[in-house]
Amino acid sequence: MIAQNKDPLIGKIFLGAAIFAALASFTMARAQDDDDDHSTFVSTGQKITPTAAPQADFQLLNPGLADFPNFIPSGALSSVFSPDRQTLLVLISGHNVLDNAASKVVPADSTQYIFVFDVSTGKPVKKQVIRVPNTFAGIAFNPNGSSFYVGGGSDDNIHTYGIQGDGSWAEAGTPIALGHTTGNGLSNPSTSPSTFVTGGLAVTADGAKIVIANVYNDSVSIVDIAGRSVSKELDLRPGIINPADNGVPGGEYPFWVAIKGNDIAYVSSLRDREIVVVGLGDVPGVIDRIKAKGNPNKMILNRAQNLLFAAEDNSDLVEVVNTQTNEIVQSFSTTGPRWVLGNVGKYRGSIPNSLALSPDESALYVTNGGTNSVAVVKLSSSGSEVVGLLPTGFYPTSVNVSADGRTLYVVNGKSRTEPTRVWVLLRSHPLYGGAAQ
Repeated sequence: MIAQNKDPLIGKIFLGAAIFAALASFTMARAQDDDDDHSTFVSTGQKITPTAAPQADFQLLNPGLADFPNFIPSGALSSVFSPDRQTLLVLISGHNVLDNAASKVVPADSTQYIFVFDVSTGKPVKKQVIRVPNTFAGIAFNPNGSSFYVGGGSDDNIHTYGIQGDGSWAEAGTPIALGHTTGNGLSNPSTSPSTFVTGGLAVTADGAKIVIANVYNDSVSIVDIAGRSVSKELDLRPGIINPADNGVPGGEYPFWVAIKGNDIAYVSSLRDREIVVVGLGDVPGVIDRIKAKGNPNKMILNRAQNLLFAAEDNSDLVEVVNTQTNEIVQSFSTTGPRWVLGNVGKYRGSIPNSLALSPDESALYVTNGGTNSVAVVKLSSSGSEVVGLLPTGFYPTSVNVSADGRTLYVVNGKSRTEPTRVWVLLRSHPLYGGAAQ
């Protein structure tokens, strides 16, 4: 039994350290295998222990197909809570093409998926699986909680789902077409099916607009939800906005969107190492550009929306932006605790790719795809730092925290080395206070 420590910070550090030390001991004792924690070797040569954390729960994302009952789809990429944090959605975007015994593609089963989990009791309970023809990374709830939206990937559209009387979800109307006819010049629409790809998306606080990152168009689309149509297409490249800036890098390969209130959208530019600040007023436009040390991918705002946290996979960093000044005020590695590793900059390849804040916003959880872990970061205005790592399955891609701060839900994007692909929802122990048995 782990009893609650009167000083929660001490409890946090020691528990995080114990887990980190456990990871190190597993690495040194590779010849040993412990079925109790579902440890297994993966293609990178690492041994992962997804249920080593106390009270961890390891689940397969099986859509329950009648023709392929054992099929586990690939590419779990994003997850999102409903506003009341009682429902968790997991979005699948992978190469999920299924052939029958005659080696013919089964179109009805060769789709992407949205898994709907009830998490009201802590343990995720699968309630529904929704098929989507194409997706990529974008999924978001309307603040009213009665609708959510999913990007159609290469279909260049947005799907809308509404809550039904029995508590299930169903698509509302036909998908909203984004209407692209040409790409950014780097690919040919007539020969490349991936010329148009919807990336991350977010909804304004009043539930009136969706902002979508168009990855291969270097633009964002602003959708009027009531009118179910695009109200504005905004190119993010400096040279398109102002010919005098022709050749100046910026805004290319936009991936993620975070919206402050109703008026400001932050868009991560994967190629140009910047976060583009977009005004959403009567005349939408780029109002600022924030240069980052790495390539920003997923981003989140804190509750007050005065801080923006951006994961930067190729630099192993999280950078924190003051949204009042649009300046980066902190930059820290997610590789591991400095008091264990020393100069964390020597160790590369953590690949932070998603983030979640604890309810009291004293801690930040960051998925490290490259090291199969979640970094637990103690936040401080004087200098945030990693205090421990939680082990996960293979290549975590998304993390969410329950309303009481006692449970983490971590989605994995890659498979184990066995034929059956596995993705994980990891239910953590009470890392920050409480007791576990």
